[in-house]
Amino acid sequence: MRKLILILAVLAISVPAMAVVTIEVDDIGGGQADIKYSADAAVSGLGLKITLSGVAKFTAVSPAFRGEGAGYGIFPASFNREINPADPNYNDPAYTPVADSGDAGASGTGLGTSVVIVELGALYETAGPGLSGTICTITGDASATVTVEEDLTRGGVVYETGAGADILVTGDQTITVGWPYPACWDYATQCHGDADNNVTVDIADWPAFRDGFAKSYPATQYTANACGDYDRNGVINIADWPEFRDNFAKTPASDCAAGDLNEVYKPL
Repeated sequence: MRKLILILAVLAISVPAMAVVTIEVDDIGGGQADIKYSADAAVSGLGLKITLSGVAKFTAVSPAFRGEGAGYGIFPASFNREINPADPNYNDPAYTPVADSGDAGASGTGLGTSVVIVELGALYETAGPGLSGTICTITGDASATVTVEEDLTRGGVVYETGAGADILVTGDQTITVGWPYPACWDYATQCHGDADNNVTVDIADWPAFRDGFAKSYPATQYTANACGDYDRNGVINIADWPEFRDNFAKTPASDCAAGDLNEVYKPL
């Protein structure tokens, strides 16, 4: 218990940064990404702010470890609320590394929002969690770019010695939900003839329609020009023409819904 109190105290303070711990975001598909770490010395605590871009919201944060084992299984964010130190149940679903929105510096964050703050600590009773591994798996409800930062309110990243660390974020830094439809189908003006997302329908948008005309998914000539499929129904044809024609030389409305609306790219 004394060790546990110590790690909670270390996480609660910010100390000067003295080194770099690498945080890697690894897209594993299905709207999930693993948050991994590597360090040159034993890391005792991790206080991180993780953000999803666009409209994406967090639906789950699943820790790689729970409890007092060899990983980051101590969660200061919910320990005091959910754990009885005399008879701890680390498998209680309410015991989570995600800070509650009522916690200091966490207002407006949490599951169901685009930002989570996670607090994880390690107890070095035996070998410790090692110098690299997985911290947690995040799940979002839409494709997004993932941003990971230190949450200095919770001490950021802290070595076992008590020294602080900056973080270097690497990896693909994305999560992908569903299937790999063209990125242009997320553009707010694509459905109105803007194939290149420059918020103007002009001659630069013409080749996508022209070269893909009369082609359908999964033909290569269609997939190479799918930005010209303005109604995203899997075929580029005369039904797409009015969007380009009527918006040419104009700034179209930015009201296109994002995504593969007709599940053209969904695997069979």
